[in-house]
Amino acid sequence: MAATEETVTRVHLGVESTPATGENQSLLRPQAAAGRSKRSRSPLGLVRDVAMFAGLTVVFFALLACGVFVGYQAYSYHIGAETSLDVSEWLSSSLKAARHMISGKRTTFDDLPRIHIITIDSPDDDMAYHAWKTYAMTEGFSESQVEEKIVRNTCISWKDWPKNVAMVDYAYKSVYDYWGGKENAMQQPHLYRMYFQRSMEIIDKDGRFVGDKTDVIDSHHLPASLSHIYELQLLLDSDENERIVYESDGYEQSAIAFRDLPELMIHLPHDYDFMILKDHSYVNGKLYTSFRGAEGTKYDIHHWDRVSNKAGIAYLITQKGAKKIMEYMAQNSWDMFDAWVLHQICAGFEGLPRAANCYSVDRA
Repeated sequence: MAATEETVTRVHLGVESTPATGENQSLLRPQAAAGRSKRSRSPLGLVRDVAMFAGLTVVFFALLACGVFVGYQAYSYHIGAETSLDVSEWLSSSLKAARHMISGKRTTFDDLPRIHIITIDSPDDDMAYHAWKTYAMTEGFSESQVEEKIVRNTCISWKDWPKNVAMVDYAYKSVYDYWGGKENAMQQPHLYRMYFQRSMEIIDKDGRFVGDKTDVIDSHHLPASLSHIYELQLLLDSDENERIVYESDGYEQSAIAFRDLPELMIHLPHDYDFMILKDHSYVNGKLYTSFRGAEGTKYDIHHWDRVSNKAGIAYLITQKGAKKIMEYMAQNSWDMFDAWVLHQICAGFEGLPRAANCYSVDRA
């Protein structure tokens, strides 16, 4: 009886004793252990908790910043573009820009598309091409980047008809393909109406130039336009996605400095086909977005969608844009390249729809 009372007393006190072994087990041990764990928390554990909280805070604000940035991009797209929203393309471009913003990494000259300079075979244009290369190096290009990125293409000139008839046919390659061959293409009345067969008529059967060297169409409009169309065909037959094209006298008329071209590549509109780089000092359409160059120069990108009286051309073009222009040319004929692209392709003119999504970049 006494033993039983002793056991009850021990259990009440939180200790149980077994007569056979005399071993005691605390019924309060789990609670006591937990109390000791709290009291003995190591400084390392506290540091780890603080670091985890700080990391989660950084992630939260980074995601918030991405959300704000992507939202701004969506707003910019909405006010600038007139085409339906391509969600995958828009999201890809927005995330690319967001990564640049968060990482602080800048697009470099190595990331630029090739820059093609259209020149004529003359001492003046030899000097102009070397001026382009010198200008690029003063803007930050290395010598190897200049050699890789800046390409000279001699234009299709009436002076060289005996040797460049093949270049003319190459420039028309996509038009020939559209109509199932050269013979069928040359029978289309709308192509005959505007210069197309004219380029074949100003050479005789022996390949000699028989056009009027003083005529502006024969001596300037036609060769200049063919040279640009030749550039588009080169792009279509390449593995490049984009290309920058200037005429030999164009760098002094460019709206954007070479050093700021990498920043432009980050802010390109999601649906652009054709980006006008020539300084027209003319706001043509809605503001798409703004950005600052390497030295703080502010640039605006506008949608180019209204007919204007501007001419002269320098541009960044995509494969998709080149294809659209060639198809439009095959269907509707063409004209002097700069005015034709700015007014007809980009803005629509004389009842014809515009054919491409065009933008312009200008100093704000």
